[in-house]
Amino acid sequence: MKEYKLTWIKCEKKISKNNKPYFALSVKVEGDDAYYNGFGNEECAGWMVGDIKTLKLYEKEYNGKMYKSVDVPRPIDILSARVDRLEMEMRRLTTHEPTQEPTKDEMPTDLPWEENEAINN
Repeated sequence: MKEYKLTWIKCEKKISKNNKPYFALSVKVEGDDAYYNGFGNEECAGWMVGDIKTLKLYEKEYNGKMYKSVDVPRPIDILSARVDRLEMEMRRLTTHEPTQEPTKDEMPTDLPWEENEAINN
C-alpha cells in the first residue's frame, strides 16, 4: 500500500444481482493516466480530486485479459501495518548490545550530586 494523490474519482453505490449493496470505485492517480477499478466503501464516497489516500494499485488477469485494480485498505489493515512497523522498530532497538558502564577515568567530574564525590575518591 502506498499514498497516492487522486486526479479523478468515481464512487457509486450499487446493488448486486443477489440484492447486496456495494460501492464500485474507479480512480486515476497523479503520474498515471490509467483508470483503476475495484470495490470501495462508504468512506470512498466522500473522497475528492486532490485528496491523498492510501491505496493498493495492481494489475490482475481475468479471463486472459489484464485489468488495473485498486484495493482500499480496511482500518484493520492499516492498524496491522502500523503494528508491524512498531514491532520491527522495537526489535531493532532491543537487539543492540547494552552499553557498558563507564570506567572511573571516563566519568564526568562536574556532576551536581554526591555520587560524583564518592566515585572520584
